[in-house]
Amino acid sequence: MRAKLENGTITDVLNDGDKALTIPAEATNISETLLMSYAFDGVEAIRIEEDNPNFIYTNGCLINIKTKTLLVGLNDCIVPDDGSVEVIGPCALGYNTTIDKLTIPEGVRIIEVGAFSGSSLQAILLPRSLELVRGNAFGVCERLHEVTVLGENTKFEPSAFGKMLNDGSPMPRQISSYVCPDLVVKGYRGSPAEDCAEMNGIFFEEL
Repeated sequence: MRAKLENGTITDVLNDGDKALTIPAEATNISETLLMSYAFDGVEAIRIEEDNPNFIYTNGCLINIKTKTLLVGLNDCIVPDDGSVEVIGPCALGYNTTIDKLTIPEGVRIIEVGAFSGSSLQAILLPRSLELVRGNAFGVCERLHEVTVLGENTKFEPSAFGKMLNDGSPMPRQISSYVCPDLVVKGYRGSPAEDCAEMNGIFFEEL
């Protein structure tokens, strides 16, 4: 697969029959619109040209070095625990239909919009360092049955689980129906995780 560049930003992924995507040396960024369009669906590996100082690819994870953002997590990726990732980007693992369990390491602060939406994720462990989980991060996760939250102060936008909108109104049925009915949020009593679970009608279990 080939990357289409516009002023250093990758704006499209062009299928040339190769399952590996090459990130050109001159690429500085990837369009958020592209990341949220599931354009990386079908990419099996990523190569980065040697002279590119902006990205690394390790453990199945494409990472923006400067922003410390995990942009894409392929296959059975493992999020690095070396401090190179502070943000799980928009739809970063939404392309991933092989992963079932994931541990987010300490140091990660933000999980962005739709980060896991559409993935095959079944269970996830969130670290104490996590500050915010944004809207639809776990929306359309039909198999997700366990979210463990180690942070007592980790905040969740109301729409994080795809059952309601941030203004408190119900999410459209075509989205909310994809939430696993057996989903359990595990966390601390009195925490924002408990508040979000209660708001969404999700079973909460105290750690």
